[in-house]
Amino acid sequence: MGVKMAAAQDANYTDVSNIQAKAKKHNTFYSEVLANHAAVEALHVKGQAYIAVDNFFAKDAIEGALQETDDLWKALLAACEHKKTQISDTVEAVKFLRRCDTLEHWFEEVEAEVASEDYGKILVCVKQLLKGHEATTLDVVAHREQVEELAHLGQELAEKNLRGKELRQRVDKLVARYEELPHAAQHR
Repeated sequence: MGVKMAAAQDANYTDVSNIQAKAKKHNTFYSEVLANHAAVEALHVKGQAYIAVDNFFAKDAIEGALQETDDLWKALLAACEHKKTQISDTVEAVKFLRRCDTLEHWFEEVEAEVASEDYGKILVCVKQLLKGHEATTLDVVAHREQVEELAHLGQELAEKNLRGKELRQRVDKLVARYEELPHAAQHR
């Protein structure tokens, strides 16, 4: 159980690289641990049978060994559950950060568009630029719900996640960038 405990307590989930594979590996590991539950129970039953025999010479040693085995088993299950939760939280954080990356890419496109100094020189170009600007303004308004959803999700994740500070900072930057867009668009 010592080797299994070391694997269950390994904090490799803090490194987000290849987190999906780590999640799959841990699920397989946890299944293997749970598959040994019957063997642990059988050991416990056998030990109790020896303890029940009057004047058994190793009664105290068996009681101690059973207690130690039970404690280790409970600790192993708790460590597996903890790691499962932490990996799950990390996977959620990675998915959230990817959504933030997508939104930031959109911000870069819109910010570049509203920061453009091209105001058109002839009427046809000015009309095209105005249509494009109206479409951009509508796109900014349409993204409000997505920004609010990400902000809400980010706050939820930040409360329960190891990467809480990073998630909170990312959300704050996204919201601040979004709030700047209407001002930049109006200036254009």
